[in-house]
Amino acid sequence: GVFLFGGNDSNNMVAPLDATRWAQYATVRDAASGIGHLQAQLQPVTDSSTGNPYGLHPNLPMLKGVYDAGKMAIIANAGTLLAPMTLAQYKAGTGRPANLFSHTDQQVAWMGQQPNVIARTGWGGRAADKLKAANNGALIPPAVSVSGNQVFCVGNSTVPFVIPGNGGISLSGQGADAVSMARYNALKALLAQGSGSKVQDGAASVLNGALAANEVASPILTTTPPAVASAFNGVANTGLAQQLKQVARLIDSRGALGLTRQFFFVSINGFDTHSNLVTNQAWGRTARDDALMAFYTYTVAAGVASNVTTFTMS
Repeated sequence: GVFLFGGNDSNNMVAPLDATRWAQYATVRDAASGIGHLQAQLQPVTDSSTGNPYGLHPNLPMLKGVYDAGKMAIIANAGTLLAPMTLAQYKAGTGRPANLFSHTDQQVAWMGQQPNVIARTGWGGRAADKLKAANNGALIPPAVSVSGNQVFCVGNSTVPFVIPGNGGISLSGQGADAVSMARYNALKALLAQGSGSKVQDGAASVLNGALAANEVASPILTTTPPAVASAFNGVANTGLAQQLKQVARLIDSRGALGLTRQFFFVSINGFDTHSNLVTNQAWGRTARDDALMAFYTYTVAAGVASNVTTFTMS
């Protein structure tokens, strides 16, 4: 999952091009508003189910090619509303999500998918709970965040694996010399002893699991397989590209890691656009277009394109 932090203005990402609805778009987003595109700037695509014309953001030329090839879908009118509602229902607070205009709360709602409650677990983590048997014997957790601790990866029994956006993961001094390794091994021995306290032993188990996962994952995250290197060659080294490269490294090593089902969370910031919308969105679109195309190219080259679904949330 690729999370666009803030609130992505999807009406500039996909705009209708048929005469009636373009007139509505152009009326609201006229030149004076400073938040619209000219019709000629948009890249035409066709809804295969209805034949209706739409226009993609001008900074998504590579993803347009993927759409035209039938490898990308656009899910319209998706959001955190519980059901269609009228203005009167909204004003009365009937059926609307809590704190609807709060980015933070709606981000948690997207990740949690639990209506009318503040989500403590995410649908990626809960799905990983259900797939434990498929991942029996895995050396790292199946839910991986390359963007810090996120609700999306938290399950009822699944503990997410958080990795950096670039490079490997290890404790300071680990492996640097014999004395450092002695300290590291002593730490693991202490964690494994048990204390009789459920809280302390639970915390020790999580840390022990993290250390074991780190030992396995770090060599993978500090090398770049040829298929990954080729796909990302020449792509701007943005934060999103680095995160997706980390995902590609782990997918490429899924056999060694003992994983058959995995969930990944990556993100890009900059969609809290209260001003200068068109300019700010243009950068985010370009960074996303390049990085997502490189990742898709990797999945094709690695023969896993039909087994990998990349989607956006905001």
